[in-house]
Amino acid sequence: MLTRRHAMLAGAAALLSATRARADDWLDSFKAVRATNSWLIGYDSAPDRLDCPSLTIEGKWPAGLAGTFYRNGPARHQVGGLRYHHWFDGDGMVQAFRIADGRIAHQGRMVMTDKYRRELAAGRPLERGFGTALAELPPPRSPGALNVANINVISHAGRLLALWEGADAYALDPATLETKGLQVWRDDLKGVPFSAHPRLEPDGTLWSFGYSPLADLLLLYRIGADGTLQTAKALRVEDVGMVHDFVTTERHLVFPVGALFLRQGAGEGGRRVRRRLCLAPRARHPHPGGRQEHARGGAAPRIAGLLRVPLRQRLRGSRRHHSLRRHPPRRSRGDDRDLALRDAR
Repeated sequence: MLTRRHAMLAGAAALLSATRARADDWLDSFKAVRATNSWLIGYDSAPDRLDCPSLTIEGKWPAGLAGTFYRNGPARHQVGGLRYHHWFDGDGMVQAFRIADGRIAHQGRMVMTDKYRRELAAGRPLERGFGTALAELPPPRSPGALNVANINVISHAGRLLALWEGADAYALDPATLETKGLQVWRDDLKGVPFSAHPRLEPDGTLWSFGYSPLADLLLLYRIGADGTLQTAKALRVEDVGMVHDFVTTERHLVFPVGALFLRQGAGEGGRRVRRRLCLAPRARHPHPGGRQEHARGGAAPRIAGLLRVPLRQRLRGSRRHHSLRRHPPRRSRGDDRDLALRDAR
């Protein structure tokens, strides 16, 4: 069981409900600007369903190119007369471009998230959003209440997943794009952040992460090529801030951690936070398929300890230079020892 689940949920909810906004006049303002700027068509709200059996193709199409290209992004930007104040709040639509025999068929479906269904039934927004935090709206009950599933879409192990930054992925039918429901990897992980930017490895392994800045936690996921959760592990990272993305190397998962922190409460003093890289070593078994012992059936990669490498920025004239300090990285402190240094199998 993930013992720090409640801390991660509470921290994320507090972050998302921290701001306020004045009474809304954004819809009228958008309409006025839209009338004279045709390029803003991309910010109009789309219908729930889009279907075109054959798109118009200009030019010559490669005869051997075939397959399905999936896209995801904000598509509903207003509800009940209120226009969202930030495009991050737009409800997600997954689109499929199905390419075969020199033709392209297009299909689009709104991701039927819990938020979308509840607001559709009510005919109005029910809670504050990421950038639409009107005072008359109540704060979100949880990060999952704001999940618009609008950032990314991936296909893995026969599943199509619509992804957001702060809560569960939504599973869709790859053929029809109909929403099947939340993708819950394990009961105690329901509602816990799952990144919109996972990394797929050559053997089909999927790595992902979540973070909670107020709880100072970084959660790592390892999902097998068959789509089953193999590892979920929480690591304590002091002043973790916002972690947007990461990369995998032969030996590590690498997370850039910026000099960003949250100030809770008015009048509270600030503090300096160093930029750094957090490295989660992959123990004795590096990149899948890249070493002989794994090819012979050795144990799967594991998430071991957490290392931190501070980043130093130097200014020379008008150019910026970033470099790693040349001293050994230090391990996490405090109760990280039990949490971060124990192998997760």
